[in-house]
Amino acid sequence: MVSAGLVHQPADQREALRAAVLAGPAGFGVLDERVAGWLWPVLAGPELIGRAQAEVGHVDGRRRVLTGAVTAMIVLGLCLFRRESVGVVTARVTERIPRVRVEGVPSGSAVSKARARVPAAVWEQLFLAAAADAPPVGAESYAFGLLVTAIDGTVFDLADTAEMRAGFTTPTKGRFPQARMVALVACGNRWLLAARIASSGVSEQALADSLISKLRPDTINLADRGFFSMDRWIRATATGAHLVWRVKNGARRACPPVWTGRCPTPPRGSCCTSPTRCSLGAVKPVATRA
Repeated sequence: MVSAGLVHQPADQREALRAAVLAGPAGFGVLDERVAGWLWPVLAGPELIGRAQAEVGHVDGRRRVLTGAVTAMIVLGLCLFRRESVGVVTARVTERIPRVRVEGVPSGSAVSKARARVPAAVWEQLFLAAAADAPPVGAESYAFGLLVTAIDGTVFDLADTAEMRAGFTTPTKGRFPQARMVALVACGNRWLLAARIASSGVSEQALADSLISKLRPDTINLADRGFFSMDRWIRATATGAHLVWRVKNGARRACPPVWTGRCPTPPRGSCCTSPTRCSLGAVKPVATRA
């Protein structure tokens, strides 16, 4: 997630940031402290956080060190400085707040309580605002003059608590409850354009359905074979986006009239080969609007 303000940094630090972005969340590298410090306000600065709070009507009950805005900055800092303690990250955020010089840096327990005071709607609105504020992208992010995007999903472990187990499914033979995320991402810089999160018991396809409306006409969208269905394909093409979706090979099966009635003649990028039969294996992954 590189913004215009970061490209003016020294070449070696830009290269470190580039390597970290390409490595993705599973990378073993750790960002230089100065690079991570620049990214902090890029992810969501105080102004953006303030707008998110105002949008959902969140007002701090009383003035304290750990206001909603400060708490949000700490949470983002914990994501960036993931090998450092809560205390160290909290100190970085609060070091310029006058009250801290008298009362000291808030404890980890205080930060946990502050996080509980910030409603979930604030975090959702903060993400939506940050996702919409995508930085400029280079030529490598485009193909055929279209921004390359993808829909894909993942799961991640959550804390093993009774509250988490009540709201999130624990996989068979799994140790921890898991959340599932399906995201629409810009492939060039991995900027999340939209995302949905639910229990891992909710399918990727169900979450993807709620992202279809986020596709845009000036994009070419990639999706793996698990996301294809003719209904989903028709709704996705209606957005004007160009699609390059993989499909599963399968036996011929009856094609509902509601599908055959909407297939083009002759079929292009569609699985319908006759008014009554479909062959999923016949779909070619071409960049076209069906």
